[in-house]
Amino acid sequence: MLSGFKKSLPLCKILCFFLQEKDNEILSFNNELSGLQTRLDTAQSEAVKWENEWTRIKNTSAEKTLELGRIKM
Repeated sequence: MLSGFKKSLPLCKILCFFLQEKDNEILSFNNELSGLQTRLDTAQSEAVKWENEWTRIKNTSAEKTLELGRIKM
């Protein structure tokens, strides 16, 4: 019984090492994913900002066009 335990000890060390490496790999991917999510959030925020600006420009243009039309009458 004791000899079977001794044989499995190196296998346990290998398994523990493998699990630690995979845990580190998962942590690295999670960190990368977090960074990408931050970039996505920033890009979406910027898109909303510029869409609002574009809407403001179009509205101003429409108002100025109407004003010009009234002046010409």
